[in-house]
Amino acid sequence: MDPSFGLFGGRPRLPRECSCGNTQDERCNEAGLLNHHNYPPFAYLQDENDIDLRYYGQDDTEFMYSPIRHWALVGEIVDTNFFIRPRVTIQTRFGEKILVNFHLEDANKPTFFDWTDLQRGACLIMFYANKRTFLDMNQGVRQESPDSVMLFPAGFRDLANEVQGYSNPISCSYCGKPETTDHKLCRCKLCRVARYCGRECQAPHWKKSHKKLCRHATMLSSLATLDFSTFNNFIDWNFVIEDPPTREEKEQKSKKAARDMLYEMGVQNPELSSMLARLEALLSAIENKSMEADTVTKKYLESSMFIRKLKQEDPEEARCFSVPVGETFLVQSLCAFLESVKGSPDLRSHVVDLNLPRSTRGFFVPEEVLDCMFFALPIWQHEESIGDISWAVESHAVFERSKSLYEDNRRVWDIPNDDGPDALIVKNRVSGTCFFANDNMETVASIGEHLAKARPNETVIRVLRATANESWADTIRRIATKQDVPDNVYTLWIREEVPLCGRFNPPREQQSLVEKLLDRERISHTDLLLRALGKTPANILHPREASFEEDEEDQQVDRSLGFMKCASCSVRKSRASFSKNQRRTKGALARCKECIHG
Repeated sequence: MDPSFGLFGGRPRLPRECSCGNTQDERCNEAGLLNHHNYPPFAYLQDENDIDLRYYGQDDTEFMYSPIRHWALVGEIVDTNFFIRPRVTIQTRFGEKILVNFHLEDANKPTFFDWTDLQRGACLIMFYANKRTFLDMNQGVRQESPDSVMLFPAGFRDLANEVQGYSNPISCSYCGKPETTDHKLCRCKLCRVARYCGRECQAPHWKKSHKKLCRHATMLSSLATLDFSTFNNFIDWNFVIEDPPTREEKEQKSKKAARDMLYEMGVQNPELSSMLARLEALLSAIENKSMEADTVTKKYLESSMFIRKLKQEDPEEARCFSVPVGETFLVQSLCAFLESVKGSPDLRSHVVDLNLPRSTRGFFVPEEVLDCMFFALPIWQHEESIGDISWAVESHAVFERSKSLYEDNRRVWDIPNDDGPDALIVKNRVSGTCFFANDNMETVASIGEHLAKARPNETVIRVLRATANESWADTIRRIATKQDVPDNVYTLWIREEVPLCGRFNPPREQQSLVEKLLDRERISHTDLLLRALGKTPANILHPREASFEEDEEDQQVDRSLGFMKCASCSVRKSRASFSKNQRRTKGALARCKECIHG
């Protein structure tokens, strides 16, 4: 009894049998699209929730099942419907009528054809198709991959004849006569794939099927010569045969599958029971991602007018947006924090330095990269099925722009509507973890503690940003010395060297956390202003520096009249055009609300 065909075994009867005479036989002597082993009936496909040993086998890890061969479902379209989503009814050569619903993953249309090509009489071929039972209890195919489906503008009979003609690359595509030294074949001038004895074969073949399928000749030739009996990796209609995965890659894939299953069930993975294991798994999974290629970071960066302009005007400076994620400041800082905790398990705080460029435009580049990493981390964490890590970060980004990253997948992300323009709150519906971002240090620290108390089994990572500004000294001291912080809170402190806010002294090992965060240069406000303007106290009295005195006078006039100069657009505007946080933390480098939200 074949266990893959229901409780009582045996295969269902078909309206029409294969031309080989025995569709139930695993072997078939027919070629091309007529081979029922390579192109099986819909009734013989495995159900999406079952494991059919004719298609799948256990791999080396003895945990996962992977395909042992290629297969495809072929059918001619007999009906189309575009209500709500595209769907077609196809008829296989065995007389079955099958409903195909398109639910493409992260794509608006199939990769190799347009929706307008879905016409009656055309043929659809789908690699690795499975049976699915829909809500109305009808069975059909749910086509999710945009790369594994292809449509050809010809009926099944013409398509089968065309594929059969390419089965032998050195024979005539029409009559099948092989090429010899005395019998040379000529190529089709358009596709350069089809071969003919001469015009006596080319003319009838063009009229019969090649006129419709000439532009698809390369695909059909690859399909005709594909070895269906061996499986190294999944293929699409580009027919790029990749190297088979190594044992280590299979083991990683097996672990990922187990992690995905437990994650969807809401069960904690035993291998990720500690904060170290969870954070290490996340950082190792994302370190090789490219900021320029990853869909999350790419979408965030492309939404910034500043970054688009920078890429046009200074491609060299914009190269930092195309580096691997593992080379970004935040990921490297988290890795350093992780190593410190491994050495000292009781450690709960770590201090790193972010040295910002002195140019006005260069000052905002690390800010954009840092904010991009902040908002991408929860999404990557979900993609890798890693739960039990919540985040509370201090960010000066435009949160309406950041929110768009999560709004595309409301099934996963719960976004309250009342979080306000200066904060972003996101909850993962699957794992229950949270992400909070705000531009106020004390608020971020408080929310991080609240999350940790409400979720004692989770790890909460706070990212707080300190500047060498006297006005923030009391707040930093209050947060760093607080005694009743839950043990599951880990705080990454980023010391930022911001013009007009002073500089930090290099940290020393014997310093306490508070000393590291408050150990800054003792420098007057006048010297800070001169340094920001590129001046020195020695040359301020030089006659040639009269223009600086005029600039200082202009600034004093601006302050007295309630005006400020935007560091981004260089336009003098009223103080009301700048947020309180920009005025307090950025000083002369503050950006107006219009530039921030632009």
